[in-house]
Amino acid sequence: MMDGSIIKADAALKSMVDRPQEGEKLKDIVPPKYIKDRKLGNKTQISKTDPDSTLAGKAGEPKKLAFKVHETIDCENRIIIDAHVTTGSAVEGHVMLGRIDYIEKAFDLKVEEITADRGYGFGVNLQALQDREINSFVPRFQSDNGDRITRDSAGFAFDKNKDCFICPERIGSSKATFDHSMKYEFISRGLISPVLV
Repeated sequence: MMDGSIIKADAALKSMVDRPQEGEKLKDIVPPKYIKDRKLGNKTQISKTDPDSTLAGKAGEPKKLAFKVHETIDCENRIIIDAHVTTGSAVEGHVMLGRIDYIEKAFDLKVEEITADRGYGFGVNLQALQDREINSFVPRFQSDNGDRITRDSAGFAFDKNKDCFICPERIGSSKATFDHSMKYEFISRGLISPVLV
C-alpha cells in the first residue's frame, strides 16, 4: 500500500520571500514585515527559513509550508518498507513508479500488488502497472470529485443472490456489503477489471 502524508515544515509563512534573481543570494533577501493580502506561490516565492519546503495543503484548507512523505507499506507483514520525502507540493502520482522501481531493486523482489488512493491514479501509472503485471487497486484520478458512487460504480451491477458486484467484463468480486445509504465496500483479491484500470 502506498500513501502520501503532508508534514508541516518548521517555517512560518512570513519567511516567504521572492525567489532570488540572478546574482542575488537568498540569505540577503529581507522578508516583508506583513504577509496579509500578499499572494504567495511556489513559483514566485521561497521560504528563507526552509527553502526545501513548499506551500501545500488540501483543497479548501489554508496552505502551509510543508513536506510530503510517500510511504509504502507491506500490509501482510505490517512494516513500512519505503518512506520517501518530497516537497509538500509534489504530486503523488509522479512518484509512484519510481518508488516501485526503488523497492524492487532494494529488496530484490517483484511487486505483485499495490493499493493506493486516487492521487496515484494517473493513466500513465495505471497503464504501467498493467504492463508490469502488477495487480492494482488504485482508482482513476479525476480532478472533479463529483458523486463518487455514480462515477466509480458505472457499469457495475450488484448480484443480490451472490452478494457481490459484477463488473462490465462479467467478473464477480468476492463478498461485498451494500447498505441503503448507497455506501458500499468493494472487496476484490486477485481480480482486476479492465474498467478500473
